[in-house]
Order: sequence, then structure tokens, then C-alpha cells
Amino acid sequence: MNHILQITLIGNHCNDWPSFFVSCNGITIFDGSIRNTVLNIPLQATSNQVILEHRHKSFGKDHKWDTKSKDGKIVSDRYVTIGSISLNEINIMPALYKLKFEQSAAEGEPTIGIIPFNGTFNFNGKVILDINPSPLIWLTNLLHKQDLKEVSYFSDYSKLFHYERDKELIAEIERMLDV
Repeated sequence: MNHILQITLIGNHCNDWPSFFVSCNGITIFDGSIRNTVLNIPLQATSNQVILEHRHKSFGKDHKWDTKSKDGKIVSDRYVTIGSISLNEINIMPALYKLKFEQSAAEGEPTIGIIPFNGTFNFNGKVILDINPSPLIWLTNLLHKQDLKEVSYFSDYSKLFHYERDKELIAEIERMLDV
């Protein structure tokens, strides 16, 4: 089965359009300015690493700011938003918060470090999708994995799956994908 990761990226202009980089398994998929861009990224049947990276936003270097403010409020900003993201046409937008944004701070940029991803690249940095051990297992874990809290040591629950409930979810996903 072919696995396609489809991402719609929306750029917000300030001085220039945002610069964005996307790679899959070390191969550059996109490297340029983002306005409204749809990427269809073919994935391997096993492990994949997709990197989404916002680059070159200026925070005052050489007196260039890619954010403009008036009366203490931001009126224009250069950033990229994920408009939609799906794997084999299954929407993963509701699970974006489970991904991590890793900042690559530029000169003058406030440091935020690694934070949960909210779908918008306001700063220079990247989100890495480690799609392992396969796209379907990664998708199932991303959308449905719920870690149990305060479970007894002798419990029959695993931290990876709630076995009966997850078997039903896997079957539903397989029906959606015609597997």
C-alpha cells in the first residue's frame, strides 16, 4: 500500500513570505517561500522521518524585523500555519499538540526551547515526525494512544494500548483504508 502524507502550509507575509524546508528520509521535498502550498509526501512502508522547518525569520538582525507592531500590538507577522495534515486521507490535525516544536533561535529571537506544537511556526524551528515502526502504527498511536495514569503494578493494562478498545479502533482504521 502507498502511504501519502499530505500537508497544506499557509504563509503569512511580513517583509517577505516565510521560508520553509521539508525533507523526508533525508531527501529535500520543499525548500522555498510559503504562500499556500500543498505537499504530497510519499512514505516508505516502514520507518520515515519527516522534518518541517521554518527558517530565516529575522528578529532585528541588521535592523530587519519580520514582526511589526503598533501601540504594543502585533499588526503584521511572518509565520507558517499548517492548514491541514493527513496520512492516507485521515486527518491528524486534532493530534498536532502531541508533536514537539524544537526552536532554532536566530539572533535576537526570544528563546522558547522545545514546546508542544500548536500548528503554527511563529519562530525559527522545526517539527520532526518520526513515523515508526510503520505509517499505520504511527497513525494509530498518534490518534488513539492514551497513557494510563496511576495504574496498579499488577494491572493487566499496558501503557501502549487499551487492548479491546484499540483492537476496535485498528479495525475501523483498516476499514477506512481498505486494508
